[in-house]
Amino acid sequence: MGHRFVYDLFDTDEQATQFSPNHSSKAEATKPLSPIAENQKNNTENAEVLEVLPPVKEERRMSKRSFKSCLNRRRRVLGESDLQAKGLGDMGFYVNVHRSSFPDWAAAQMGSASPAMKPDVTLTLCLSSPDHFEAINPEERGILLIQMLLKCAMNASSGNLHRADACLHQISHHASISGDSMQRLAARFASALAVRLVKRWPGLYKALNRNPSWQPKADWAGPIFGKVFPHLELAYTIIAQTLTRTMAEERVIHILDTGSGDPELWVPLLHSFAHMPHGPPHLKITCISSNKLALEKLGIRLVKEAEALAMPFQFNPLNVTLRDLTIDMLRVRSGEALAITSVLNLHTLLAEDDRVDAHFGLNKGNIVKECKQMSRFLATVRSMSPKILLLVEQESDHNLNRLTDRFVQGLYYYSAIFDSMNATLGSSSSEERLAVEEMYGREIENIVACEGLERVERHESYGRWMVRLGRGGFKPVRLWYESMEGVKDLVGGDGEDGYKVRNERASLMICWSQRPLYAISAWICQ
Repeated sequence: MGHRFVYDLFDTDEQATQFSPNHSSKAEATKPLSPIAENQKNNTENAEVLEVLPPVKEERRMSKRSFKSCLNRRRRVLGESDLQAKGLGDMGFYVNVHRSSFPDWAAAQMGSASPAMKPDVTLTLCLSSPDHFEAINPEERGILLIQMLLKCAMNASSGNLHRADACLHQISHHASISGDSMQRLAARFASALAVRLVKRWPGLYKALNRNPSWQPKADWAGPIFGKVFPHLELAYTIIAQTLTRTMAEERVIHILDTGSGDPELWVPLLHSFAHMPHGPPHLKITCISSNKLALEKLGIRLVKEAEALAMPFQFNPLNVTLRDLTIDMLRVRSGEALAITSVLNLHTLLAEDDRVDAHFGLNKGNIVKECKQMSRFLATVRSMSPKILLLVEQESDHNLNRLTDRFVQGLYYYSAIFDSMNATLGSSSSEERLAVEEMYGREIENIVACEGLERVERHESYGRWMVRLGRGGFKPVRLWYESMEGVKDLVGGDGEDGYKVRNERASLMICWSQRPLYAISAWICQ
């Protein structure tokens, strides 16, 4: 359900970018208004400012006509035919009037002889008490949570810590890791924003015993991840089928795994190679991981499987990060047919110290900026002449300099992720669901709270990967799978909702309710 709130706000990535707080219109001239009702004025002291779509600058001045226009836009967002019929107060809003010299203006209203005295009036839509907020339905609450999160991101980005803290305080009353999918999502993004604020005080941040080294995946969430998301099984199946077809005539095969380390991928592949028409080939798997224990467990499992299949096998574990990998570590020998797989990991090489660009607003638009670390890696891969490179990546644009831009993209993307979990696991707060949500929460935290080399979750769309890999000397090729019908059966791709699969520019897109989540693609040297 959560992603539908975001779809209501922006139907496409372009609209999501336009909705970014960096896009605001000019304010209209103000007009003097009569005092607001006493009960509304009393609530003002405890209210947090919440501005309606599109986001506007702080203390925005509005005429009555402009204010009415905002309400009309609000009506369209909520899909209501008549907002007034519900009552403005029932929606949890009231008019907040800011005056620079209220006593003088009040005196003028009471008959003062100075007609030139006019109030400095600013109208904003404000949240009323939590009781009003709880009274609205979950769909409206979801939209309001998104607006509060965006407001908080704006303040965090501009360094307005007091207002950001006030937004987080308001969000904390209505976000919950045990609520509906939108409340769960809001809790993770609010936590990420809080970490970003705390990091302004390095001593305080370190005293909270937070681990500065980023762990992209929780080890205990790995097996659960495959159970919760059928698209991972689909990706593994397509990788296995493409590898067996590509290597069908090879007798010595070397596969480089750049970080998945998942036995659910490699054990079935061993069985496929063991039953090839010409007999099992000599297979070597080199697996890269910063988790030494996971490598040891994977090696023991694969060696036992190979022995049971009477298959010549060699396992080469590399306990390093992808950034620290060198060609000498790979032990690629002459006569080996090399294949490389990367599952949700290659984007970490895009991390670079781009804080200067972010500060001055450089690298805007759709330009794909050159990344030295990625270029070096692709050059190294191409020098080894692999028969195929298989890539699985998140289909989203989180590698953006400005916090507000990637925050909007993150809301758009992870709302679909959390909604798919809701459909798979239901609304209960099971240990499995909390484990996977914690893993995604760490991704969100890295996207929102980190900058420079520390920000490694730099997901990019397939279109950008086409540019990068094309620069590196690669071209896309068709993936191997039995049939599109068989692929759809794996993910249950029927109806308007649920998982879907579609072909797009030689890639296979795994979608949730029309929203692309992951892109699977295959590449060869040009």
